[in-house]
Amino acid sequence: MGCRDAIAPSGGIYRPRKPRASPVYQCVARHAEELRAAGRFQRPVEEQTIERFVECGDPHYGFARIRCEACRHGYLLAFSRKTRYFCPSCHQKRVLAYGEWVEANVLAADGAFDADGAFTVLPPIPRTVLEPWLRKDVLALLRREGLVSEALAEKMLAWRHTGFSAHNAVRVGSRTVIYRSRLHKTLKRNFQIMSGADWLVQLCRHIPDRFEHLVRYAGWHSNRSRGKRRRIEAQPAEVAICEVDVCEAARVIALIDDAAVIRKILRHLGWKALRCAS
Repeated sequence: MGCRDAIAPSGGIYRPRKPRASPVYQCVARHAEELRAAGRFQRPVEEQTIERFVECGDPHYGFARIRCEACRHGYLLAFSRKTRYFCPSCHQKRVLAYGEWVEANVLAADGAFDADGAFTVLPPIPRTVLEPWLRKDVLALLRREGLVSEALAEKMLAWRHTGFSAHNAVRVGSRTVIYRSRLHKTLKRNFQIMSGADWLVQLCRHIPDRFEHLVRYAGWHSNRSRGKRRRIEAQPAEVAICEVDVCEAARVIALIDDAAVIRKILRHLGWKALRCAS
Protein backbone atom coordinates (compact mmCIF):
# COMPACT_ATOMS: atom_id res chain seq x y z
CA MET A 1 0.00 0.00 0.00
CA GLY A 2 1.39 3.40 -0.93
CA CYS A 3 0.22 6.96 -0.54
CA ARG A 4 1.79 8.53 -3.60
CA ASP A 5 1.39 6.20 -6.57
CA ALA A 6 -1.23 3.72 -5.40
CA ILE A 7 -3.64 2.40 -8.00
CA ALA A 8 -7.02 4.01 -7.51
CA PRO A 9 -10.06 1.73 -7.76
CA SER A 10 -11.22 3.65 -10.83
CA GLY A 11 -8.24 2.26 -12.71
CA GLY A 12 -6.05 5.40 -12.77
CA ILE A 13 -3.20 6.48 -10.53
CA TYR A 14 -4.38 8.16 -7.35
CA ARG A 15 -2.07 11.05 -6.58
CA PRO A 16 -2.95 13.13 -3.51
CA ARG A 17 -2.87 16.86 -3.91
CA LYS A 18 0.16 18.74 -2.60
CA PRO A 19 -1.20 21.49 -0.36
CA ARG A 20 2.27 22.71 0.61
CA ALA A 21 3.05 23.59 -3.01
CA SER A 22 0.19 26.08 -3.40
CA PRO A 23 0.91 29.85 -3.25
CA VAL A 24 -1.79 30.25 -0.59
CA TYR A 25 -0.10 27.69 1.69
CA GLN A 26 3.31 29.31 1.20
CA CYS A 27 1.90 32.71 2.10
CA VAL A 28 0.20 31.29 5.20
CA ALA A 29 3.37 29.45 6.26
CA ARG A 30 5.42 32.64 5.99
CA HIS A 31 3.07 35.18 7.50
CA ALA A 32 0.58 33.44 9.82
CA GLU A 33 2.89 33.67 12.82
CA GLU A 34 3.59 37.31 11.96
CA LEU A 35 -0.13 38.11 12.06
CA ARG A 36 -0.58 36.16 15.30
CA ALA A 37 2.32 37.94 17.01
CA ALA A 38 1.09 41.36 15.86
CA GLY A 39 -2.49 40.64 16.95
CA ARG A 40 -3.85 41.24 13.45
CA PHE A 41 -6.40 38.43 13.65
CA GLN A 42 -9.62 40.30 14.46
CA ARG A 43 -11.76 37.21 15.21
CA PRO A 44 -10.96 33.80 16.74
CA VAL A 45 -12.44 32.09 13.68
CA GLU A 46 -9.72 33.63 11.48
CA GLU A 47 -6.88 32.09 13.48
CA GLN A 48 -8.74 28.78 13.78
CA THR A 49 -9.31 28.68 10.02
CA ILE A 50 -5.63 29.33 9.33
CA GLU A 51 -4.62 26.49 11.66
CA ARG A 52 -7.08 24.09 10.04
CA PHE A 53 -5.94 25.12 6.55
CA VAL A 54 -2.34 24.19 7.38
CA GLU A 55 -3.48 20.67 8.34
CA CYS A 56 -5.94 20.18 5.46
CA GLY A 57 -5.01 17.48 2.97
CA ASP A 58 -1.72 16.74 4.76
CA PRO A 59 -1.40 13.03 5.72
CA HIS A 60 0.87 14.01 8.62
CA TYR A 61 -2.29 15.14 10.43
CA GLY A 62 -4.34 12.01 9.82
CA PHE A 63 -5.75 9.92 7.02
CA ALA A 64 -8.07 7.09 6.11
CA ARG A 65 -6.87 3.75 4.78
CA ILE A 66 -8.81 2.85 1.63
CA ARG A 67 -8.77 -0.65 0.16
CA CYS A 68 -10.43 -2.06 -2.95
CA GLU A 69 -11.57 -5.64 -2.41
CA ALA A 70 -11.73 -6.23 -6.17
CA CYS A 71 -8.21 -5.19 -7.26
CA ARG A 72 -6.58 -5.58 -3.79
CA HIS A 73 -4.94 -2.17 -4.00
CA GLY A 74 -5.03 0.38 -1.23
CA TYR A 75 -4.01 3.93 -0.58
CA LEU A 76 -4.12 6.65 2.06
CA LEU A 77 -6.61 9.49 1.88
CA ALA A 78 -5.74 12.58 3.94
CA PHE A 79 -8.39 14.17 6.11
CA SER A 80 -10.13 17.31 4.92
CA ARG A 81 -10.48 20.09 7.52
CA LYS A 82 -13.41 21.62 5.60
CA THR A 83 -12.14 25.20 5.89
CA ARG A 84 -14.90 26.92 3.94
CA TYR A 85 -14.23 30.17 2.11
CA PHE A 86 -10.45 29.81 2.56
CA CYS A 87 -9.01 26.44 1.48
CA PRO A 88 -9.39 26.26 -2.33
CA SER A 89 -9.78 22.46 -2.32
CA CYS A 90 -12.32 22.33 0.52
CA HIS A 91 -14.32 25.20 -0.86
CA GLN A 92 -14.34 23.74 -4.36
CA LYS A 93 -15.73 20.44 -3.05
CA ARG A 94 -18.26 22.38 -1.00
CA VAL A 95 -19.36 24.41 -4.04
CA LEU A 96 -19.70 21.31 -6.23
CA ALA A 97 -21.62 19.37 -3.57
CA TYR A 98 -23.84 22.39 -2.88
CA GLY A 99 -24.44 22.86 -6.60
CA GLU A 100 -25.51 19.24 -6.99
CA TRP A 101 -27.83 19.55 -3.99
CA VAL A 102 -29.38 22.78 -5.28
CA GLU A 103 -29.89 21.30 -8.74
CA ALA A 104 -31.51 18.15 -7.35
CA ASN A 105 -33.55 19.67 -4.53
CA VAL A 106 -34.08 23.38 -5.13
CA LEU A 107 -33.88 24.28 -8.84
CA ALA A 108 -36.24 21.40 -9.63
CA ALA A 109 -38.83 22.98 -7.36
CA ASP A 110 -40.49 25.03 -10.12
CA GLY A 111 -43.92 24.44 -8.66
CA ALA A 112 -45.73 24.15 -5.35
CA PHE A 113 -46.41 21.62 -2.57
CA ASP A 114 -49.95 20.87 -1.54
CA ALA A 115 -51.17 20.07 1.97
CA ASP A 116 -50.34 16.36 1.55
CA GLY A 117 -46.74 17.04 0.51
CA ALA A 118 -47.29 16.22 -3.17
CA PHE A 119 -45.39 18.48 -5.56
CA THR A 120 -47.02 19.95 -8.66
CA VAL A 121 -44.65 21.12 -11.41
CA LEU A 122 -45.47 24.45 -13.01
CA PRO A 123 -44.36 25.51 -16.51
CA PRO A 124 -41.53 28.08 -16.84
CA ILE A 125 -42.68 31.69 -16.49
CA PRO A 126 -42.02 33.71 -19.70
CA ARG A 127 -39.69 36.68 -19.34
CA THR A 128 -42.37 38.98 -20.74
CA VAL A 129 -44.48 38.10 -17.70
CA LEU A 130 -41.69 37.84 -15.13
CA GLU A 131 -40.03 41.19 -15.80
CA PRO A 132 -43.15 43.35 -15.12
CA TRP A 133 -43.71 41.42 -11.88
CA LEU A 134 -40.12 42.03 -10.83
CA ARG A 135 -40.30 45.75 -11.69
CA LYS A 136 -43.59 46.23 -9.85
CA ASP A 137 -42.44 44.40 -6.70
CA VAL A 138 -39.08 46.20 -6.54
CA LEU A 139 -40.65 49.62 -6.93
CA ALA A 140 -43.27 48.74 -4.32
CA LEU A 141 -40.46 47.82 -1.91
CA LEU A 142 -38.66 51.11 -2.61
CA ARG A 143 -41.87 53.02 -1.94
CA ARG A 144 -42.42 51.24 1.39
CA GLU A 145 -38.86 52.01 2.44
CA GLY A 146 -39.32 55.66 1.51
CA LEU A 147 -36.51 55.59 -1.05
CA VAL A 148 -38.66 56.76 -3.99
CA SER A 149 -41.81 58.82 -4.13
CA GLU A 150 -45.17 57.58 -5.34
CA ALA A 151 -44.99 59.91 -8.35
CA LEU A 152 -41.51 58.73 -9.35
CA ALA A 153 -42.51 55.08 -9.01
CA GLU A 154 -45.54 55.61 -11.24
CA LYS A 155 -43.37 57.43 -13.76
CA MET A 156 -40.83 54.58 -13.82
CA LEU A 157 -43.61 52.05 -14.37
CA ALA A 158 -44.54 53.92 -17.53
CA TRP A 159 -41.03 53.93 -18.98
CA ARG A 160 -40.65 52.10 -22.28
CA HIS A 161 -37.17 50.88 -21.38
CA THR A 162 -37.64 49.81 -17.78
CA GLY A 163 -34.03 49.03 -16.85
CA PHE A 164 -35.18 45.77 -15.28
CA SER A 165 -34.19 42.37 -16.60
CA ALA A 166 -35.15 38.88 -15.45
CA HIS A 167 -33.34 35.74 -16.59
CA ASN A 168 -34.70 32.30 -15.83
CA ALA A 169 -33.38 30.28 -18.77
CA VAL A 170 -30.70 28.54 -16.68
CA ARG A 171 -32.21 26.03 -14.37
CA VAL A 172 -29.30 25.72 -12.48
CA GLY A 173 7.56 32.27 -5.04
CA SER A 174 7.75 35.73 -3.89
CA ARG A 175 6.98 37.34 -0.55
CA THR A 176 4.96 39.90 -2.49
CA VAL A 177 1.48 38.93 -3.64
CA ILE A 178 0.09 40.10 -6.96
CA TYR A 179 -3.70 39.86 -6.84
CA ARG A 180 -5.38 39.92 -10.25
CA SER A 181 -9.05 40.70 -10.85
CA ARG A 182 -11.30 42.48 -13.29
CA LEU A 183 -10.43 46.02 -14.31
CA HIS A 184 -11.03 48.38 -11.38
CA LYS A 185 -12.99 51.41 -12.58
CA THR A 186 -11.30 53.81 -10.17
CA LEU A 187 -7.73 52.47 -10.12
CA LYS A 188 -7.81 51.72 -13.86
CA ARG A 189 -5.94 48.45 -13.43
CA ASN A 190 -6.71 44.78 -12.90
CA PHE A 191 -4.10 43.97 -10.27
CA GLN A 192 -2.96 44.98 -6.80
CA ILE A 193 0.51 44.45 -5.33
CA MET A 194 0.78 43.99 -1.59
CA SER A 195 2.80 42.16 1.00
CA GLY A 196 1.93 38.57 1.80
CA ALA A 197 0.85 39.53 5.32
CA ASP A 198 -1.46 42.30 4.10
CA TRP A 199 -3.01 39.98 1.50
CA LEU A 200 -3.56 37.32 4.14
CA VAL A 201 -5.30 39.89 6.37
CA GLN A 202 -7.61 40.85 3.50
CA LEU A 203 -8.35 37.18 2.79
CA CYS A 204 -9.20 36.50 6.43
CA ARG A 205 -11.96 39.14 6.30
CA HIS A 206 -13.92 36.78 4.02
CA ILE A 207 -13.89 33.91 6.53
CA PRO A 208 -17.46 33.60 7.89
CA ASP A 209 -18.02 33.21 11.61
CA ARG A 210 -18.63 29.71 12.93
CA PHE A 211 -22.20 28.51 12.38
CA GLU A 212 -22.97 31.69 10.40
CA HIS A 213 -25.76 31.07 7.90
CA LEU A 214 -24.68 31.97 4.39
CA VAL A 215 -27.89 30.87 2.66
CA ARG A 216 -31.38 30.92 4.15
CA TYR A 217 -34.30 28.75 3.09
CA ALA A 218 -37.99 28.70 3.96
CA GLY A 219 -40.89 26.29 3.64
CA TRP A 220 -40.03 22.90 2.20
CA HIS A 221 -36.32 23.74 2.04
CA SER A 222 -36.04 25.20 5.55
CA ASN A 223 -33.68 23.63 8.10
CA ARG A 224 -36.61 22.41 10.16
CA SER A 225 -38.32 20.67 7.23
CA ARG A 226 -35.11 19.15 5.93
CA GLY A 227 -34.15 17.99 9.43
CA LYS A 228 -37.51 16.31 9.89
CA ARG A 229 -37.15 14.45 6.58
CA ARG A 230 -33.57 13.53 7.43
CA ARG A 231 -34.60 11.99 10.73
CA ILE A 232 -37.25 9.96 8.96
CA GLU A 233 -34.82 8.72 6.35
CA ALA A 234 -32.18 8.04 9.07
CA GLN A 235 -29.25 8.41 6.73
CA PRO A 236 -25.80 7.46 8.15
CA ALA A 237 -23.30 10.24 8.84
CA GLU A 238 -20.55 10.90 6.31
CA VAL A 239 -16.85 10.52 7.07
CA ALA A 240 -14.95 13.80 6.81
CA ILE A 241 -12.22 12.76 4.38
CA CYS A 242 -11.15 14.15 1.04
CA GLU A 243 -13.50 12.77 -1.61
CA VAL A 244 -12.22 10.82 -4.63
CA ASP A 245 -13.86 8.65 -7.25
CA VAL A 246 -13.95 5.08 -5.98
CA CYS A 247 -15.58 1.89 -7.13
CA GLU A 248 -18.25 0.04 -5.19
CA ALA A 249 -15.68 -2.50 -3.97
CA ALA A 250 -13.61 0.18 -2.19
CA ARG A 251 -14.12 0.74 1.51
CA VAL A 252 -12.55 2.56 4.44
CA ILE A 253 -10.73 0.03 6.59
CA ALA A 254 -9.24 2.41 9.19
CA LEU A 255 -9.17 6.05 10.28
CA ILE A 256 -5.71 7.01 11.56
CA ASP A 257 -5.39 10.10 13.76
CA ASP A 258 -2.82 9.01 16.36
CA ALA A 259 0.41 11.02 15.84
CA ALA A 260 2.74 8.11 16.68
CA VAL A 261 0.94 5.72 14.32
CA ILE A 262 0.88 8.36 11.57
CA ARG A 263 4.65 8.87 11.81
CA LYS A 264 5.29 5.13 11.80
CA ILE A 265 3.17 4.49 8.69
CA LEU A 266 4.51 7.46 6.72
CA ARG A 267 8.09 6.57 7.65
CA HIS A 268 7.47 3.01 6.45
CA LEU A 269 6.16 4.37 3.14
CA GLY A 270 9.23 6.53 2.66
CA TRP A 271 7.67 9.92 3.31
CA LYS A 272 10.01 12.62 4.51
CA ALA A 273 9.43 13.71 8.07
CA LEU A 274 7.96 17.14 7.44
CA ARG A 275 5.88 18.55 10.28
CA CYS A 276 3.71 16.00 12.01
CA ALA A 277 0.91 16.62 14.43
CA SER A 278 2.10 16.60 18.00
